[in-house]
Amino acid sequence: MGGLSERANDTIVRFTALNEQTRKGADQVATHLSETTARYESSAIRMHRLSEESSARMKEMAAEITTHIEQFESLRQASDKAGAEVQDRAATAMQNLQHVLERLLSAREATNTIG
Repeated sequence: MGGLSERANDTIVRFTALNEQTRKGADQVATHLSETTARYESSAIRMHRLSEESSARMKEMAAEITTHIEQFESLRQASDKAGAEVQDRAATAMQNLQHVLERLLSAREATNTIG
């Protein structure tokens, strides 16, 4: 019986040592998981902040682009209007020139018939 008692005590000592090692391992795993979770949360917060900043920048850029497009459209309309006015004035000037040339030819013919 003494041998049985000794073996039982040895088994209990081994189980106690194994239990101690398992607890240490579990504590290390829990610590590692806690640190990993903290890093993940930090990264998630940073990503959220970057996303918000990016969104704000995109909105600013979109507003700036819209402003430039509106200015460009105003300039295009003014250019079209100015081009139409120049074309109308050129057409009027051509008509006036043609009228002056016709009168000049008429005056020339009249002086040729007289003289």
